[in-house]
Amino acid sequence: MADGRMLKKTISNSKKLAMVSDRAKVIWFMMLPHTDIAGRLNACPEIAKGQYLTMLNYPAKTIQKCLEELHNAGLIILYKINGDQYAEFTRFADFQSLRADREGESKIPGPDCGTTPGVVQENSGLSKEKLSKEKLRQDNDVSSVFGHWNKQSLKGRWKSHTRLTPDIRAAITDTLKQWPAAEIKQAITNFAMVLHGKEYLWTYDKWGLREFLTRHLRDDRKTLQWWRFHPNNFREGDWLTEAVQKKRHDLRRQYTDSILKASPEKIKENYAMNTLELNWLIRELRPEVINPSE
Repeated sequence: MADGRMLKKTISNSKKLAMVSDRAKVIWFMMLPHTDIAGRLNACPEIAKGQYLTMLNYPAKTIQKCLEELHNAGLIILYKINGDQYAEFTRFADFQSLRADREGESKIPGPDCGTTPGVVQENSGLSKEKLSKEKLRQDNDVSSVFGHWNKQSLKGRWKSHTRLTPDIRAAITDTLKQWPAAEIKQAITNFAMVLHGKEYLWTYDKWGLREFLTRHLRDDRKTLQWWRFHPNNFREGDWLTEAVQKKRHDLRRQYTDSILKASPEKIKENYAMNTLELNWLIRELRPEVINPSE
């Protein structure tokens, strides 16, 4: 193996490298000199920590997260063989002066040798074409979440973003690993409703998208703030002011019977004509008639 690898000054203009977090950049730079003639190396987080990143105080979990980030950005191909994780630097031969007569062949099989690319299930046998489609789908999901966030600025005060920065992209990508884009967008919609509605109580400063997805509860460092707005957890009544809660209590007592007894046609007609302060009760009592998204 060579003593080091070439790093051309064109790296300063790399759009892919600009997409990833600073930690991922450092790991990419420090792993590069350790690659074999095919641009491959063992990418087990514990081995990387002990051999390539010896002076960095990164836990193995953080290293794995950064490796997946580099894979998603197209800077490396992350894959597994018999449970061992490896990485291959993309376009490696385009930027290196390689001497096969001095280094010999790579002893690490490539990502096409019946391996597990990226973070998919083992032995899935995904082809490069399917990987490209998966990467495109992920990029579309990131753009969809980012665009949905900025749309909320049309409703009132909101911290929108003029561009998709690397830290925002990383926050969205990490969240998408656990939650579908549709659920993240619904959480954003719920948060926007609370932030914009006068009947809700919200005491925090305005958040950007990265803050929304990454901040933890003050009294529980394991729980993210945005989970409270996830459709599985969000309860509109938890955010109402005391005055609105009292008013809704009175409305519920006054109109519950009539709403429950009304025909679906009458419900739809009233829903279209009523004020929002009563429509919430119609949505609560007759969800089979009224679509909450209308």
